[in-house]
Amino acid sequence: SLRDHDRSVSYHRRALELSLSIHGRHAPQTSRDYFSLARALLYVGLAEDAIEHFEHALEIEVELNGEEHERCATVHVNLGEAYEHAEDYTRAKTHYAHALRIDKHIFGDEHENVARDLYRVGNLLGLKGDTVSAIATLNRALTVTEHTLGRDHSRARKIRRKLTDLSSEQP
Repeated sequence: SLRDHDRSVSYHRRALELSLSIHGRHAPQTSRDYFSLARALLYVGLAEDAIEHFEHALEIEVELNGEEHERCATVHVNLGEAYEHAEDYTRAKTHYAHALRIDKHIFGDEHENVARDLYRVGNLLGLKGDTVSAIATLNRALTVTEHTLGRDHSRARKIRRKLTDLSSEQP
């Protein structure tokens, strides 16, 4: 229920306050609490507030781990999602592409995180009306997903449904 989600936001706000007072601004726990609050805010539809908190988490992660760290890629994916919800597709694509670059650097081309990032980029291209590029990107996401997670995995089924929807939109 909405009340439960509001409670969740309140809980995460309090956790962040505690982390800031106990650990300070530049601690791993503080980053995780910014991230958790941002996810809760995004879930209740407060994309702009979520973006602000994801940005704080990213700043801390870059400071602690450098820009090419898996945690940074995760935050970039979530920033992309928040910008997508805010209908700022240019910034969403920038963050998805950044996550994809980091994940490819860390894991190579055949990893479930790379498939996730490709799916996000492909889905966004579809939202922007670039159906041809969306289909090509989603086909690559499907190939990587099937290779890493299996043909019958829920992510593979989700990508196939999206490809079917996009194909039916083409003239």
